Amino acid sequence: MHITISAAGYATFYCPVAVTLPGDLKAYAVSEAADGKAMMTEINGTIPANTGVILKGSAGTYDLTIATETSVASDETNLLTGTVASAYVEEDSYVLSKQTEGVGFYKAMKNFTVAANGTGTKVAEDATGTHFLNNGFKAYLPAGDNNARSLVFDFGEDIETAIESV
Repeated sequence: MHITISAAGYATFYCPVAVTLPGDLKAYAVSEAADGKAMMTEINGTIPANTGVILKGSAGTYDLTIATETSVASDETNLLTGTVASAYVEEDSYVLSKQTEGVGFYKAMKNFTVAANGTGTKVAEDATGTHFLNNGFKAYLPAGDNNARSLVFDFGEDIETAIESV
């Protein structure tokens, strides 16, 4: 199984089976999303089945292997979810994107409406639909109670800045 990390250094991933990461790729769950931040928790070695993650690494294509240990416990606090096939997901969800503010989770562009039978119809370019299409094997962050337009990644690291006073 292959996954491509963008030039920005990130990708989302979701898979119905547990997979093992190559040593130079890191996986993160989102344990909390509040106050404009997505708190990231590292998943070591193996991504459990049916677990949405953010992958971080150098740009390029990586090989993920199906894990030999299939009973890997999932992180029950992980807020990420995903779809195996391309599917329409609920409104106000967040997707991984690089915007002028940087890489993070941004409210999904709602460019589809979904009929009662589950089929989607793309609306006009200048119109707003109620759902967005999540690509297969990709993760997203459901909106929940969050109203922020974007969520930046917080890896729990202390970051020093050059700003001393305002």
